[in-house]
Amino acid sequence: MLWERWVHVAALAGITTLLRANVGDIVRAGAQDLALDMLDECARIAAHNGFAPRPEALERTRATLTGVGSTLTASMLRDIERGARTEGEHVIGDLLRRGRWFTADTVLLPVAFAQMQAHEARCAREAAETAQSRLRVA
Repeated sequence: MLWERWVHVAALAGITTLLRANVGDIVRAGAQDLALDMLDECARIAAHNGFAPRPEALERTRATLTGVGSTLTASMLRDIERGARTEGEHVIGDLLRRGRWFTADTVLLPVAFAQMQAHEARCAREAAETAQSRLRVA
């Protein structure tokens, strides 16, 4: 069940942060297939690690990722929108490391992770610049 939850959270976080939109907006944009591809990538990694999600768990996540009018987003997207650090390393990065042998079949998850890492780098740079600026003023 923990892997099923991980797959759910990683797929939701991956697609909402990558597209910077809630589920309903992703569906309205016609990108629900990308959301389902993200889910498939996450599920394949779980399965390769011996924890294939049950069909009913996958169906629940599919329904979550394709909800017409849904305002659901991952907390990681909300973190990015407010300029805060994310859990991308723990949720997406760790999953990717466990699926590193899927490089040919796993294309969306690495892009979502790279986007999160770029955000983290920006946060670190801006924090350093702010600290440096405060030192100059003091």
